[in-house]
Amino acid sequence: MIGLGARHLAMGGTGTATADDPYAIYYNPARLALIDRPMLTFGRQIDAELQPFSFAGFAVPLGFAEDFGWNVSIAAARYPRVHARSSGAFTEDDPESIFLRLLLPGIAGTYDGDIDSKTLVYRFAAGFSPAAHDRLSFGFNVDWIDCRTNSCGVHAGSDGVEEASVHARSLSFGFGLDYRLTDTISLAAS
Repeated sequence: MIGLGARHLAMGGTGTATADDPYAIYYNPARLALIDRPMLTFGRQIDAELQPFSFAGFAVPLGFAEDFGWNVSIAAARYPRVHARSSGAFTEDDPESIFLRLLLPGIAGTYDGDIDSKTLVYRFAAGFSPAAHDRLSFGFNVDWIDCRTNSCGVHAGSDGVEEASVHARSLSFGFGLDYRLTDTISLAAS
């Protein structure tokens, strides 16, 4: 996945410094502090055959934080990071084989069968901006990553059909910063 959201993709993937909607949870959690009303976003790639959606998320500003001199928003999203499906035979030099071996380390270079691999990300994030210095914001995110791969087929050196199911889970953390020099120029990192 290279990016999310039609607007941010059309702007060359600049969401790290431009997202001011729930897609900020993906690009830069610091930008969540700019959200001033509850927002819900659901996105889908029109020609996506493998995944029913490419992003589902919401962001909510916490109004009571203003009493303490802060702009704070929290957000949650679910999006597929990778969904790959392969059916049929390939050899070691086929582009499909090369891609699958990068995606699924340990798979044989030659394979004949079915592979279905999906990685889903559940992201929770918060963005903060001090009211006294509202051009600066920072944020953090926590990801729960769920990976599942099922395969059934034969490969070079196997004695018959092998069926495998692999399930892994992971937790990751991220941090983002945003400083708006002017209304049109931002310096951001995530």
